[in-house]
Amino acid sequence: MQALKGEGPTRPSFDAAIIGDEKFEKLLSKIRTERREALDLLASR
Repeated sequence: MQALKGEGPTRPSFDAAIIGDEKFEKLLSKIRTERREALDLLASR
């Protein structure tokens, strides 16, 4: 998660430049969705 926050050795903009903005956005979207589902699961307990 450090890299996503821009605290690690790789910054998000650097990653996006390498893998392409579209792929990066899809990856971020997937991460957000999985995180939301995990939070929903925890909240439903």
